[in-house]
Amino acid sequence: MAYDRPWNVSQMCKTSAQRLIECWPHGCGNPRTKYRGEALDRAKRLEPIIREMQNEGYSMRRMATELTKRKVKTPRGGDWHPQTVKMVIQRLAA
Repeated sequence: MAYDRPWNVSQMCKTSAQRLIECWPHGCGNPRTKYRGEALDRAKRLEPIIREMQNEGYSMRRMATELTKRKVKTPRGGDWHPQTVKMVIQRLAA
C-alpha cells in the first residue's frame, strides 16, 4: 500500500500552515500584518480620548461605556466592551 503524504506529521502540518498563510486570500500574503497595522492606526487615533479617560481614573468598563455614549465605533461598528478597551491600551503600550 503506497501513501502520498509524508510520514513526518509535524512537517506536514507546518507545510499546510505555510500554504494557508501564503494563499490567504488568493495569494496576498500574511493577513495579520495588514490588520495589525490598521489596528495600530485606530489605536493611535483613539489615544487622546483614552489617555484623557485614564487621567480621570476611569475603569475599563467605564471607558467602554463612555466610548459607546460618544458614538465612537469599534472596527466592526459595534459597541465597546472592557476587553476591547484593554486591547487598544495594550497596542498603545507596545
